[in-house]
Amino acid sequence: MSGVSGGGAYDANPAQVHAASLEVGSLSKDLIETFGNLLDGIHSLGAWYGEDPHDSYAQKLKERTGKENKSLIETASAIGKAFELTVDGTIASVKNILGTQSGIVDAIHESGSGRH
Repeated sequence: MSGVSGGGAYDANPAQVHAASLEVGSLSKDLIETFGNLLDGIHSLGAWYGEDPHDSYAQKLKERTGKENKSLIETASAIGKAFELTVDGTIASVKNILGTQSGIVDAIHESGSGRH
């Protein structure tokens, strides 16, 4: 992919970095879809804890379940956003690598032709 070689020179393979970022993007979409399916499953359970307003245990479970579901949704959203930002950052890095490589190649051509 990219990194510093044993001799201290920077080495990058933009195609591999880009391909890896697309794979991470695909995995993040799968993860978000899985979280969505999980939440759909949870919601389909309905009020499994009961609806009797006089059942204090059911009311406590209802409150706790609501908080846990909200936390799960927030966590899933944060994870999805983190993957999205990672992919965006990696693609920006690929563009930077390509720009740097292009600049170096141009400089080599210019110095070889006697232009400065």
